[in-house]
Amino acid sequence: MLGVGSEHELQQSVTLTRDTRDSTSVPQNGTRYSLYAGVVSRALASSVSYTFVGLDARGYYSFASDYTLAWHLAMRYMPSALEAPFWAMSSLGGDRSVLGEREPLRSDGADRYVDHDLFAVGAELRKRVASLDAFGTRVNIELAPFIDNGKVSGTTDTSYVSRLHTAVGLGVRAVATPYVVGYVDVGYGSGRTAVFSGINYPF
Repeated sequence: MLGVGSEHELQQSVTLTRDTRDSTSVPQNGTRYSLYAGVVSRALASSVSYTFVGLDARGYYSFASDYTLAWHLAMRYMPSALEAPFWAMSSLGGDRSVLGEREPLRSDGADRYVDHDLFAVGAELRKRVASLDAFGTRVNIELAPFIDNGKVSGTTDTSYVSRLHTAVGLGVRAVATPYVVGYVDVGYGSGRTAVFSGINYPF
């Protein structure tokens, strides 16, 4: 793979999105679907050439007043990737979904698995277990058991859903509606355990 030395790119991309979520930061109902495609070309002054297309879907469903089921699915395909630098490849690992870049696998660190194509699917059940006042702000405490599945693959792998990596775990979140989510997620998979903390939901 390329990526050692000096390289530059000018990326041309387009994204089509349909978003019915009731909130972009603390969603409880609705869906978001995004289709995207891009090209990096030597004809457009880049030092490398490659293309990519992808789909990102996520949904949220609240029920029984204190539960929210959140799910996420992502696919990324690079039809021409022989010249793509390593930092432009599809990435699996870590605790965060970034549209068109990387997907979570909360038993491993960020960018643990990198290759041309990607398939990832996951879900978590967010349950409010307590509420408290902190400095004049109402904070809800959530527990969220989760599962992440995914893989990256090269051009010779014809199956998206075989030999998936899997992580299961539990998240603890402090939600100051409508903007802030602080979290600690503990995930386990393939004999490894990882702990993540930060701001915002993973997807």
